[in-house]
Amino acid sequence: MFRPGEARSSARRVLCALGLALCVSAVPVLASGPRLSAPRQKNLAENTHFGTYYVPKIFASGRNLFAMWRSPGQSGAVRSFAVSRDGGKTFSEPKTVRPPLVTQLLDVEADGTGSIYFVGLTPLATQVAIVRTDEKLKTFNSGLILESERNVVEADLKTASDGRLFLAFQTAFSINIRAGVFTTAQQTLWAVSADHGESFSTFVVSNSRPGFDSDYAPRLVAGPGGEMWLLTLRDATRTRYDAGESYNGGRLLVRRIDGDPTEPIDLSRTAELTGQPTQIEGFIAADGSLCVAWAEQALVDGAPIQRVYLTRNIIGGPPVVPVDPLVTTGIPHDFHIHRTDAGQVVILVHGAGYDSDEPEPNLIGLASIDDAISFGPIAKITGYPPLTSVDSASDGKRVYGLWTDTRLVRFSAFVPRDQ
Repeated sequence: MFRPGEARSSARRVLCALGLALCVSAVPVLASGPRLSAPRQKNLAENTHFGTYYVPKIFASGRNLFAMWRSPGQSGAVRSFAVSRDGGKTFSEPKTVRPPLVTQLLDVEADGTGSIYFVGLTPLATQVAIVRTDEKLKTFNSGLILESERNVVEADLKTASDGRLFLAFQTAFSINIRAGVFTTAQQTLWAVSADHGESFSTFVVSNSRPGFDSDYAPRLVAGPGGEMWLLTLRDATRTRYDAGESYNGGRLLVRRIDGDPTEPIDLSRTAELTGQPTQIEGFIAADGSLCVAWAEQALVDGAPIQRVYLTRNIIGGPPVVPVDPLVTTGIPHDFHIHRTDAGQVVILVHGAGYDSDEPEPNLIGLASIDDAISFGPIAKITGYPPLTSVDSASDGKRVYGLWTDTRLVRFSAFVPRDQ
C-alpha cells in the first residue's frame, strides 16, 4: 500500500523508525480553530541504516509509550520496540519481542493496568490468536486461538473502562452472486472477554446475508462509562460488483455492543455521494456525542482522490450531514484521528496532492480544541523524503505519531497555537 519514492542522493540513507509527538496544550478557543505548530527540537535518535524498517506501531500503556517497528531481518510478528516513560521525551534502547502463536500481527492493545495484548493470525488465515504480556514484553501467557469459518483480514481490539476486552474482526471470502459470477463479500464479527482475553463470548455476526450486504473496516470506540461502540462500513455486495469503479454507495453503521447489541444506526453521508467509503474512525466527545470520521475514495480524471469527513451526532438526535471534507489528498492512505481527555482532537492524513503540496506521500494534520466542533488550518508536517507507513496513538494527554521514510530517525513535538 505504501511505496517509498526514489532517493534524490547517490548516498542513500534509510530511516529506521520516526516518532512524532503531538503535544496538545490548552489554548484559547478561536473561531477558526488552532493550528499545529512544530517547534525545533533535538533529534531523539539518529542512525544511518542501509535497509528498510516497516510497519510502525505506537501505543500507550498507562504512563508508558511504546514505539514498535519491524527491523530488517525480522519476519512474521517479530518486532523491535523502544519505551518512553516521560511522555515521549526520551526512549529506551531498542529491544526485540517475539509474541508466541502469532505469525501475522493485526493489532496491539494495552489495558492501562499493565497488560499488553498482541492480536494476529497463526499460519492459518482462519485462526485469530490473542496473547497477553506485561509491560516488559517478556513473559507471555499461553494464549488463545479463536477459529473463524472464513479468512480473517482485519481486527481491532479495545479495552472498555470497566476492564472488559472487546474484539472485532473482518472476514473476506468469495461468494456466488449469480450463475457463474463470483465476487468478494465481507463480514464483521465481535465478542467480549471478561477475563483478560483468556476466553471470549460467542461471536456475533454483523450481517447475516453477505450476498446482499458486506460489512467491513470494523473499528471499536470506547466511552468513559464502559460503553463500547462498533463502527463498520456496509456495501451492497451485488450493486458494488455491477458498478465497478463507479460505485459510490456505502453506508456508515454504528451500534452499541457493551450490553445487548442495539440496532445499527445509519449515519448520513454527504448530501451528494461522490465516492466509496473506505475507512471509518470515531470517539466519544465530552457531551456524549459520537464523533465519526470517514474517508471516501473516488476517481477524478482517472486518478484516485481521497476525502476525509467528520460528523458529530448526539445519540437519539437528528443526523448531522457534513457539507465539505476536512482534508482532500490525491493518493489515498489510512488517516488517523485521536482525542485527548481534555477534548483536543488531532487528525493526521498521509498522502499527496490537493491539500498536501508534496508530489510524494507526506504527512499533514489539523487540530481542534473544542471536541471537533471546529478545526484550524491544515498544517504540513513532513516533506521529502516520502513516508512509507504511519501509525498514531494517544495516552489521553497527548497524541503521538510514528512513521518511517527514507531518512534518519526524527522526533518532534507539536502544539496547537493561536493564529
